[in-house]
Amino acid sequence: SHKFAVETENAFVNCFNIKRYVFSENDNNKLFVLSNGIIYRVGYIGDGENAGKILSQNKELHAVPTGLSEITIDSDTKIIGTSCMRGCNSLKNVVIPEGVTTIKGTIFTVSKPGSSTASYVEKVTLPKTLTSLEGYAFDWCVMLKNIIVPENITEINHGVFRRCESLERVTLLGNITKIERFAFNNCVKLGEIILMAKQAPVLGYDNSFGAYDYHPFN
Repeated sequence: SHKFAVETENAFVNCFNIKRYVFSENDNNKLFVLSNGIIYRVGYIGDGENAGKILSQNKELHAVPTGLSEITIDSDTKIIGTSCMRGCNSLKNVVIPEGVTTIKGTIFTVSKPGSSTASYVEKVTLPKTLTSLEGYAFDWCVMLKNIIVPENITEINHGVFRRCESLERVTLLGNITKIERFAFNNCVKLGEIILMAKQAPVLGYDNSFGAYDYHPFN
């Protein structure tokens, strides 16, 4: 167990065998709560007229102990935070619970330049309640082979599946209107995209399907 003051994301990026987090309940921890050794963010420090005040926010998965081989995310979680599962090399199957609406960028890797490492997660199950899948969400998940993106997602943001080198099949259940640049960059084994959109989506420049004017859905 590690006792600490939680301040920023990526605080323990090179500690790969943490089993649980522990911190004392006091005024310094109004931004975060613990549940089964996992850290969730529940507040943020305001600015402007609320400068210095601690304001509440939707519950966000903030830091998963890197030594865990399986996790159960709290059912009242709404946000999967940036780099929250970075370094969790033993995690193979992650189920994002119903109720989650937002997955931020690089949830399995690190957003800090020069600090990224690959993730070995093999399966990720996304909830039907998901409405926002931010850029680079699954960047460098080198063992991910198949994923189903729920119907409320209508845009595949930049780099969402970048460097998913084992990805073979993607099912897009929503009416996808745009696939941003680098969305499938270096997905060298990708052989099938099942698209439920009513019409061909717009592709961003420098996308993984080829040159600027190449459209794989024609």
